[in-house]
Amino acid sequence: LPPRPGAGLLRVPIDRVFTLRGFGTVVTGTITSGAVAVGDEVEVYPRRLATRVRGLHVHGVAVERATAGQRAAINLPGLAVEDLARGDVVGHAGALAPSHLLDVRLRHVAAATAPLPTRSKVLVHHGTAQVQATLVIAGPPVPPGGEAVAQLRVDRATPLAALPGDCFLLRGF
Repeated sequence: LPPRPGAGLLRVPIDRVFTLRGFGTVVTGTITSGAVAVGDEVEVYPRRLATRVRGLHVHGVAVERATAGQRAAINLPGLAVEDLARGDVVGHAGALAPSHLLDVRLRHVAAATAPLPTRSKVLVHHGTAQVQATLVIAGPPVPPGGEAVAQLRVDRATPLAALPGDCFLLRGF
């Protein structure tokens, strides 16, 4: 696969949160875009918790900087494990604007047995997050294999930190 661009906004969807004795709270995830370095000011979205990077590991080795495509463990001082969850996103402070409304272009699975209705409850899988949403299609029901423009109205108390061009999966609720 071609390497992911190291430029752009830092986004690390969190897949694990734990505490290491003597270090504090650590999150792990794959860096989907951008780069992060020890000492960077970061924020955990959508919770808007600000901190800085105290330590950084890539595949068990301490590093000063990690870039897109790498699995990273990030030590985030001042945050408790209970404050974070799978699905949250680490990014540079003030860089992302989480939203409850997402305008999307979707493609209905060709193997589906029925059209996708104009309004339905769905589970949205974005990064490592799984949230409930209402899918509202702009137009008629979408036949199997068809495409449409739609809006996702996230039902969760916290929004998604999505950017234009992001991929996501929808499942029936």
